[in-house]
Amino acid sequence: MRQIRSTGRSPWPRWLYRPGGIREAVWNWIARPKPIPLGRLALGLTAAALALPNLLTATAQAALTSEELQKAGIRQEGGEFRKDFSQSFPLAARGTFALDNINGRTEIRGWSSNVVAITAVIHGSTGECVNDARITVDADAEQARVHTDTPSAKTGSASAWAWFRGTRNESATIDYTVRVPEQVRLKDVSSVNGEIRIEGMAGDITASVVNGETEVKHAIGNLKLETVNGAIHAEMDALSRGQSVTLNAVNGEMTLSLPENADAAFAVSTVNGGISSEFPTLQPVKEFPVGNHLNGSLGQGGGQVKAGAVNGAIHFLKRPIRLGLASPSPAR
Repeated sequence: MRQIRSTGRSPWPRWLYRPGGIREAVWNWIARPKPIPLGRLALGLTAAALALPNLLTATAQAALTSEELQKAGIRQEGGEFRKDFSQSFPLAARGTFALDNINGRTEIRGWSSNVVAITAVIHGSTGECVNDARITVDADAEQARVHTDTPSAKTGSASAWAWFRGTRNESATIDYTVRVPEQVRLKDVSSVNGEIRIEGMAGDITASVVNGETEVKHAIGNLKLETVNGAIHAEMDALSRGQSVTLNAVNGEMTLSLPENADAAFAVSTVNGGISSEFPTLQPVKEFPVGNHLNGSLGQGGGQVKAGAVNGAIHFLKRPIRLGLASPSPAR
C-alpha cells in the first residue's frame, strides 16, 4: 500500500486559522472594486428608463389638485384635510344595527324616532387618504350595517412614490355620530383604534375595541363588552331576571355601575388586578399565588354578571334607582 508522507503544511489558506479571518476575507471581497459587464449595465439602464414614466405617472396621480379636492368635497381645516358624510334611513324599532370602525371615535345614542341618522367626519394629513376612505351602508327595514374601509397600502410604482414621500402607511380617521331607535339591538359595534361611546339604548348591546376606551350609559338590556387595550365603563339602569352582562378585558380597568335593586348572580375573576364592590354582599376573595375572584349574588340572583380581566382591576359601584325607564327590547 502506498504511504502518504505528511509535509507538515495545511492544505487550507493561513487566513482561515486567524481570529476573524473568514470575516476579513469576505469583507475584502465585497470592498474590492469589480468591473460591471457592459451588457449588465445596459440592461440596468434600460430597466430604469422604462420604470421612470411609471414613477412620474404615480407622482402625478399621488397628489390631488385643488379642483379634484373640491369636487370630492374635501377641504383643508385645522392643518388637515376633512370631508363630511351623512346619511339617514328608516329602521324598525326592534331591528338590529352594526358598525365597524378602524381609526376614530364612535358615538351612538338612542332616540324615539324610527330613523337612523349617521354623520361622520373623515379627516387625515393628506387629501389622498381622505379621498380613499369609504363608508358603506347596507340597510333594509329590519337591519343595518355600516362598514368602514380606510386603505393605507399601495402597490407598484405608487407604493414606491408613497415610500419616497413618507406617506406609505397613512390612513384616514373617521369619527362617527349616530342616532338610532332606542329599542334597536346593537348587534356588533367594533373599533380597532378609537373609543366607543353608547348612551340611551333599551336594546341589547354588543361592542368590542382593540385599542381604546368603551363607555356605555343608561343601558337596560343585555350587555357584552370586550377590549384588548383600554378601559370599560358601563352604567346599567336596570338589571333583573333574564338579563346578562359580560365584560372582558386583557389590559384595562373595568367599572360597572348598578342600581341599588339589581338582581343578579356574579362570577368575576382577575389575574393581575384587584376587585372592589360597594355592595356588602359582594366581596372579593384573594387567590394564591395570584389573582382575585368574586362569586355572589344581589337580590334573588335572577340575572347574570360575568367579568374577567388579565391585567386590570374590576369595580362594582352602586347608583340610585332611575324611575320612568323604557321597557327592555326582548331578545330574538
